[in-house]
Amino acid sequence: MTKDPNSRSRSCTFPPFPAEIFKGYAREFVELYRPIREVPAHFLGMPYWTLIGNAISPYVRFSGCQPRLYTVTVAPSASKKSAGNDIGQDFFAEALAERQDVVGFGSAEGLLGALEKKPKTPTVIFLDEFATLAKKTAIQGSAGIDPLNKLFERNDYDHQLSKRHISVKDAYLSILGATTPETFQEAWTGQHEDAGFFSRLFIAASDTPPRQHSVLDDADPARRQALIERTRELVDKLKAESAEGTKPIELRFDPAARESWDGFYQSFGQDAEWRRIDTIGWRLLTIQTILKQERSISRETVREVVSVLEYEVAIRRLVQPIVADNAWAKMEEKIRRFLPTDGGWISDRDLQSKTNASRTGIKAYKWAVDNLLDNGEMEGRPGPRGGRECRRKVDAGGEPEPDEGSGIGPVSQPCAVNHMTSPDVLDSNMVESAA
Repeated sequence: MTKDPNSRSRSCTFPPFPAEIFKGYAREFVELYRPIREVPAHFLGMPYWTLIGNAISPYVRFSGCQPRLYTVTVAPSASKKSAGNDIGQDFFAEALAERQDVVGFGSAEGLLGALEKKPKTPTVIFLDEFATLAKKTAIQGSAGIDPLNKLFERNDYDHQLSKRHISVKDAYLSILGATTPETFQEAWTGQHEDAGFFSRLFIAASDTPPRQHSVLDDADPARRQALIERTRELVDKLKAESAEGTKPIELRFDPAARESWDGFYQSFGQDAEWRRIDTIGWRLLTIQTILKQERSISRETVREVVSVLEYEVAIRRLVQPIVADNAWAKMEEKIRRFLPTDGGWISDRDLQSKTNASRTGIKAYKWAVDNLLDNGEMEGRPGPRGGRECRRKVDAGGEPEPDEGSGIGPVSQPCAVNHMTSPDVLDSNMVESAA
């Protein structure tokens, strides 16, 4: 008997993205490509958000922020993690003329030179391997990660080279890249961590999607062209309304929306995964409001964006880079991240798979498990089918020891939102619960 590739009993490494919140043209974009591509819904919607946010960034503001994102999609190798980014790149290349694509990343100085030559031009860096940034910005004597950090919040940057001065003015920079969990976690240095680069990233993750399409069909040309034209009209309308960016449109909260956002803000944790979550939220609120053809931020829009930010916190906890002195210390941290946060047990076999223990070595994995057991951070018991099960240390009341992360919930669960079994009916399947 052949195993159903769409079986809902599969266990996922990552929590489901709330894909029902894609609205307006972003939703149309997802509905156009999801039925003909093996790409999770959010790996289509997030590139659209990133690219439209970049395109409208000269014309719209909220809380002093432009809606520019540094987006990275994280998924296993050969899981089509870059497919949605590529589709978005081709789509926006046809839709908008006044933009610049930078494919790959040679050096920070090269990027600054490209931005210097085209002021006031929305620019997107496309990275097939996002971790390329780690290697290129760690070169001694280079500008490092500082230009990307500063251009996340600002539009100007000055850098002195040995023979000339680079002066970037009116730059509108976004990033759209992809990587695997292992590469993303292991490629970075303490320099990047200390600079706060990771808190500027908008990260999405997915497990390998089920096989559905043996060939790549073209999107319906009439629907695609109509969406291209509506996307172009939206940007042109904002450009005219803002007097070509000289008087940017300032969005405001509805009173009830402000109350909801304030409540969410007060719930923020103190750990690294919460850093700049408010900044990412301001940018998403702007994009979502504009895609709804609105000029004030509603309470419903706040609810939608909060659901994405809660997802973001959970994903950051799982994939944030592990900066440690050796592979064994890295393995300890991986194990901590993949222990269920609800007090549930995980088999030794599943824990080895999720931490990719075969790559580091089973000896290092066993050493890390034993060390965490000895340190009282986790506990083990014999599994029902042999082997061992592990979980976070449980206190005397039967509750797991307090976790310093977001408390979003367990990460091992049935696959749901991102692997739809009937992609043609987006409304009913996109939000199917992980029952």
